[in-house]
Amino acid sequence: MRAPRLPVAGRVGTALAVVAVLVGCAGVPESSAPRIVEAIPRTGVTEEPDVRLQPSSPQPGQTPEEVVRAFVDAASSTDRRHGIARQFLTAGAAERWHDDAGATVLAKTPYFTLETSGSELTIRGDQVGIVDATGAYTSYPPAGLSYSYRVTLSRVDGQWRITNPPSGVIMTASSFNQAYRRLNVYFVDRTESRVIPDPRWLSASRDALPNLLLKALLDGPSTSLADAVATELGDGVSLASNVVPETDRVRVFLSGLTDQGTGALVAASAQIVWTLSQLGTAGVEIYDDGQLLAPPGVGAVQRLGDWRAYDPDSLALSTPGYFVRQGAVWTTDGKPTPGPAGRDTYQAQSVGVSRDLARLAVVGRIPHGVALYVGPARGQLVRRQTASSLTAPTWDPATGAAWTVRNGTDIIQVSSSGQPVRVKVQDLDRAERIGKIRLSPDGCRVALLVGPTGDQALYIGAVSRSESAVTALRPIVPRLTNVVDVAWATAGSLVVLTRNGGSDATLWSVAVDGSSAEPTTSSGLPGPPSAVAAAPDQPTLAVSEGGIWRLHDPREGWTGVPPRSTGSVVVAAPTYPG
Repeated sequence: MRAPRLPVAGRVGTALAVVAVLVGCAGVPESSAPRIVEAIPRTGVTEEPDVRLQPSSPQPGQTPEEVVRAFVDAASSTDRRHGIARQFLTAGAAERWHDDAGATVLAKTPYFTLETSGSELTIRGDQVGIVDATGAYTSYPPAGLSYSYRVTLSRVDGQWRITNPPSGVIMTASSFNQAYRRLNVYFVDRTESRVIPDPRWLSASRDALPNLLLKALLDGPSTSLADAVATELGDGVSLASNVVPETDRVRVFLSGLTDQGTGALVAASAQIVWTLSQLGTAGVEIYDDGQLLAPPGVGAVQRLGDWRAYDPDSLALSTPGYFVRQGAVWTTDGKPTPGPAGRDTYQAQSVGVSRDLARLAVVGRIPHGVALYVGPARGQLVRRQTASSLTAPTWDPATGAAWTVRNGTDIIQVSSSGQPVRVKVQDLDRAERIGKIRLSPDGCRVALLVGPTGDQALYIGAVSRSESAVTALRPIVPRLTNVVDVAWATAGSLVVLTRNGGSDATLWSVAVDGSSAEPTTSSGLPGPPSAVAAAPDQPTLAVSEGGIWRLHDPREGWTGVPPRSTGSVVVAAPTYPG
């Protein structure tokens, strides 16, 4: 197993520099870079049609403002390396322009102000996001950042042309909906037992997508995820030629993979098959230096089912939800859990259940604060930590440790040995209050609610496997304010609960990269929700009016989960294993 290969230094604010496939050609020709922008797109990649923007070419007599405006519009089309956009540049500028050097994302069409010289124009707008070197998206605060760039123009054969285009491209949110789609590049966790999604946004034809994804795999994980994952497709492995699509499979041609050993072949195969299966391909053949590879126990044509065990979202369909009722732990099957936790032995306030359902972590009331109890799901729990406050526990599937936040400042993990260890959190002021923590289903990411009560924001970080630390912590969808609860719906999406005012609460479905946030229906709920739980392939749970409610299908609305609350008997702290 090898650590991930990080992006080349200096390549910032850019989309991937990738290769496009041209079936029948011998080489791997270049194409313009795919990009991500602020938008709320659909993610059903295989169902979406290919869309091509048709920007206008330069017209005689255009003013400087018309030229710059048309250049920005034309930059939304990546065909022929922004061939039409280059027509608005002088010959020297067209040759120098690094269209793949970055992506500036504006909330809407920018303002264009002609300067007094008559040959200079300033582009102004609200920058809401950027694209980094891997194609990953980073959002900016709700008000955005002020963007300004002064463009110089000169006359060429009597027509105005741009002499100093901005490095990279300028995009608006609306442009994305016409040309970009989200796909995951899959890496592996440090145990190489599951694949980890790393979302990218691509603008390319369907024929180009296999090569784009393979090149992204070889380039390594995005910066925000690099410390949490590994790859067997890093240094020493290269793309030998174009991916070749067949009727029932695709053929992948690599070089250098067999030199890494059998273990590397297994993990690399899982990465490749999971990544390419998003395109609807039925199978994958992998060749290394011309030799057809077949990992142990897998046929020459590898299918997603061969690598289903690597699913980062795997959870049995029969898995119940858990919640606290009158100090005892219950399940959505309508019964208390077996053992002392199912009674009010620990005066439970919240509960965390390990992914294999074998262990519980319970936060319970004690005379002068709270305590964390950890132990077997059906047996006696042991007190492992006391504090003034402890957040609802969450379990790390890789280490088997329970995580919680102590006194609003320190993240601690309690391993099977029972000794609490403080987790380092980079990029976070120790004075910042942490109100909630949830580990992703694969254990490679962590969601935190950060800030004072009434003004908490959602942050996502990576769980470092080299030490007990959270790295690459950053705010996600900053426009969602006063976040009161969060849960992982999948390894790549979350359910977020915000509250603005006493009765104004909203549930949101949020992409892990922060590129989308859509409200979830409240139809059927008796009142505003106060807590939420989610898990892969499970109904979303919410607490409302002292009872547990379940959402299987947004079209059908919420339904109640027995037993209903009666009088002073109320429920709280819903959760799923993980």
